[in-house]
Amino acid sequence: MIVAGFACLGPLVILGEYSASMLTNQWPPTLPLAVLAVIQAALLTLLHRPLTAIMETRPAQAIVFFLGSRLMSVYLWHVPAIVLLTGVQLLWWPMPDPGTGAWWLSRPIFVVAVLLVVWAISTVTKRWESPQPILSPRWPSDAVTVIAVALFVFQSLAISSYGLDLPLAVLGLVCTAIAVVLTGGSSNVRAPDVPSSTAEAMPPSPR
Repeated sequence: MIVAGFACLGPLVILGEYSASMLTNQWPPTLPLAVLAVIQAALLTLLHRPLTAIMETRPAQAIVFFLGSRLMSVYLWHVPAIVLLTGVQLLWWPMPDPGTGAWWLSRPIFVVAVLLVVWAISTVTKRWESPQPILSPRWPSDAVTVIAVALFVFQSLAISSYGLDLPLAVLGLVCTAIAVVLTGGSSNVRAPDVPSSTAEAMPPSPR
């Protein structure tokens, strides 16, 4: 299945409906992208046992811990890093036409440069990924949670459907900021329900 899937990807991309825009291919998923998802699922299923054995070793756990503690920074900052480096490249020398031999030869250097920039950013932002102690948990109400989720999902669907331009980028920024404020800084909060038996067993708080 894996070999056959990879063999079909090329013709599907060349002959099928496949856009150069990543967002266009994702919403709704094009046939090549769906086939790629099946290939990846089959490959992970095939490699499940050896990967599990590898993850039982200390070196693998250390690598995963190191990368995992910075994954959110990588996810959030890799696109700005790519845009920044692309702008720098355009200022210093002309970029080869995408898909040409010169363009492909420049990709490894560009990828390494992006990784270095993202790594530098992660050294600063990793402190925000570390779990912070919660002294007094506060939870938004159900209504606030629903509104925050709706705002976040709405802008995500809009960008996936129509592409990322300046108005939608501003919309996404505003909706995400409001959602974060509602869930993290709202004054309309309630404490989580505590069973009566648990509450009776808890020692009285010091005054």
